[in-house]
Order: sequence, then structure tokens, then C-alpha cells
Amino acid sequence: MTDDGALEFGLRATRTSTHTDPVDAFPARLVDLDPAMWPIGTPPRAVWMLRERFNSADLDQTDTSLDAVAKWTHRFGPKVSGSMSFGRKHRAPSYIERYSWMPLEINAGLGDGNNYVGDSSLDPEQANQIELGLSWADARGYVAPRISFNRIDDYIQGSPQRI
Repeated sequence: MTDDGALEFGLRATRTSTHTDPVDAFPARLVDLDPAMWPIGTPPRAVWMLRERFNSADLDQTDTSLDAVAKWTHRFGPKVSGSMSFGRKHRAPSYIERYSWMPLEINAGLGDGNNYVGDSSLDPEQANQIELGLSWADARGYVAPRISFNRIDDYIQGSPQRI
């Protein structure tokens, strides 16, 4: 930082590609053999419905994101300085968030007791933050209050679904 202030800037581009093959499971094959024997509401029919929905979705996804941060700092005097910053960050869905096709205990990591099914059409999360701050310092102490605004779009969070 110079005596009066500075501007810092950073960029990062990320490209994330995911793919999975169609899925199958024994209970769904029972419905394939005799659909009349397994009406809606039976476990094999539920697995069959999940399999059909998953396999008909687009299983190839590519996300491109551009993350950025900019921070401006300025010294107003020997004891007081201020700063203003902006940041934008993306997070692509994890493989489980995107491709878990059957509600299994493996994806119950949210700690809420629910099991979740992935969604192959999820968009990446986009988080934006703006922060303003002042700093005052001398030999007796240091005070640095900050105020910030955060917004997350396309938030990826599991929600219970009916099959």
C-alpha cells in the first residue's frame, strides 16, 4: 500500500465438467418385468420412477464461472484508514448434489435427518459480497468496524421431495 492508498484486484476463471452414465437397480428391473405387479406406492415402483427420471435428464453438465475480488484502501491520516471491497465467488454443485439419483444415507450429511436426491440441472451458486470498513489505530489500541452485504443466488441446499 502506498502512503495514501491502493487498489488490489484478482480474477479466477473455472470450468467444471461433470458426466455420469445412466443408472439401474434391481428393484427397478422388477417393474420392467411386470409393471402390473408393482403399482405406484410400492418400493420397486418408486425406484423405477427415480431411475426413469434420472436417466431422462441431461447427464452432461459444464459450468464456467468467473470469480473476482477488488479491494480499495485509503489512508486518511496517520491513525485512520478506510477500505471498500467487492467479491464474487461461484461454487459448482458437487457430484452428489448433481447426480445422486436415489435417496441413500450417503448424502444425509446435512445433519437434518433427511436423505436427498440430486438434480442434474443445478446451476452454480453465485455469492456476492460488498464490505466497507474503517480502521483507527494508535499506541493504545485498534478499532476496525466493518459493515457488509452478502447475497447468494442459486443457493444449493437440499429440500425434501416426494417421489
